[in-house]
Order: sequence, then C-alpha cells, then structure tokens
Amino acid sequence: MARVNGRPILRRDFDLSVQIQFRGRRPANVGLKELQASREKVLERLIENELLYQKAIKTEGPPPDKDVEHEYQSIRESFPSAGDFSKALQENRVSETEFKDQVRRTLLVMRFVDRQVVGDVKISDEDVRRYYDQNPSEVTRREAVGLRQIVVHLPPDASVEARAQAREKIEAILKEVRSGGDFAVLARR
Repeated sequence: MARVNGRPILRRDFDLSVQIQFRGRRPANVGLKELQASREKVLERLIENELLYQKAIKTEGPPPDKDVEHEYQSIRESFPSAGDFSKALQENRVSETEFKDQVRRTLLVMRFVDRQVVGDVKISDEDVRRYYDQNPSEVTRREAVGLRQIVVHLPPDASVEARAQAREKIEAILKEVRSGGDFAVLARR
C-alpha cells in the first residue's frame, strides 16, 4: 500500500482498518463516495500513525498490557457480534495477537500525542465560547428526531373497566393517525 521511511503499510492492515472504520458493516451497505473517502482517510491515518509511531518508539515506553486489553475489548464490542469481529480478523488474515500488537502501537502513538502535542494546549471557557459563537454551522445540527405524543391520563388506581376504555381510546386515535388524521387535532381530543 505505502512505505513510510522504509517501513511498509500492509494491505491487510489497511483492509482491517477500513473494516473497523465501518464496525463490521459490509462495505456493500455503504455508498461508493463514502467508501472512497473513508479509504483515503484510513490510509492517511495509517501513514500519520506510522510517522508518529517511529517518533514515539524513541521517547515512550510501551503501554500497560491492561490498557491494551481494555482497548482491544472495546473495539471487539463495537462489532455487532464477537463472530463478526473474528470474521473480520480472518478475512484480513490477522491473528488476535497481531491485532493486539496493532492496538499497542496505536495506544503508544496516542500517549505520545497526548504528552508531546496536546499536553501544553490550554483552552479556556472563553475560547470555547468565542469559537462556538464564530462557527455556528460547525456546532449546530439540524433536528435529527422529532417526537410527538398523545397522553391519555389514567389514575394509578383506575379500575379494569377504566383501563379498557383508555385502551380503546388510544387504539382509536392510533388508527386515525395511521390513516392520515391530523395529529394536532387528535391530540386536543
């Protein structure tokens, strides 16, 4: 795939990183443009990580095994099932040990970046507020979910008959909503 200061980035590592990016979803379920953009980002990230790893290995000690195991489990649990995770490893001809080594390298790089790059960066609440005010398009999202409900009140000690009447009312309203009735009008009843 690529070489970084003479060290290769293997195709199988690239393919596995792409699969992890999609958390085990089949690339067939992803649009072509999204797949291409993700593949480019994955390769860039692998190259950056290799450069950072080469620098970090000179200054940092290895991360503790418990941290590696925790991150490994976190990635494994991000897949729909343990079988999907194992299948992704098998498809890319990567053993669990090799994958854990990759996790160890990533943690080493993250620790290096935290200490050497991010460590001295101080961001005040005022800086955050200024950025928020100056970049509204980056910090706002359009509405993703809308929720409307109709509540039929019923006392906790209502009789079986009162509960049955409430159930009938709910089902009648639901039937009207599903057949195109005006939700606002039905909610006022």
